[in-house]
Amino acid sequence: MNRTSIIFIYLCLLMCSHSFGQFETNDYRHGMLVRGKIYAGPTSTENKYGFMYTYGSELRFFNRHSIGVDWVYFRNAYEQESLSAAGYYENNGTFEYKERSYFLFDYRYYFLNYDPLAMPYINILTKVGHQHQWFYDGTGSKFDVPYDFGAEFNEYGIAVGTHIGGRFGVDMSAGIMRQFQKVKYGKPNIYEPKWKIHMRINLYLNVFKIRNKKDA
Repeated sequence: MNRTSIIFIYLCLLMCSHSFGQFETNDYRHGMLVRGKIYAGPTSTENKYGFMYTYGSELRFFNRHSIGVDWVYFRNAYEQESLSAAGYYENNGTFEYKERSYFLFDYRYYFLNYDPLAMPYINILTKVGHQHQWFYDGTGSKFDVPYDFGAEFNEYGIAVGTHIGGRFGVDMSAGIMRQFQKVKYGKPNIYEPKWKIHMRINLYLNVFKIRNKKDA
């Protein structure tokens, strides 16, 4: 994780500690949240620049349960640099671009403790989307990567996470997923299912809640 990401997380947690007061109370019956983020900047890999955004909503019902859907887009760009004859680093003609977009559907079960700063949950989720990759090696064939490649994928997994905040806050989760991929064009390799680590950080906002009638 790079320094920019650490600063972003710290600022989000700081805002959440002063969010709109306690929202998760024992009179919460049903409700709706919106969630998402946007990020543009360096990634953890040298010379790589990432851009991503995600937005979606979540419906809470019977206090502890929710279903949600998000749209996620990610783009990663890489350019390789070499020391030139003039004594400075410049692009040597090698580049790689990756795009990945998908819908995420999830179910959550919240372990309620009515703490205004912590709402842990367990999460079952699936991702359905596609990815596209362009690659060009300007210095010779060094990598076993197709120039133009596309695939559709489905992923299924489980995660644990927590809300940190009140009416507004940060949503963090981590888990494991199983990916199944179907090549659309490019290198005709057969891609076996594989396990992947799932990590996610989002912002969220509780739009409204419906209380129990007896407590309204």
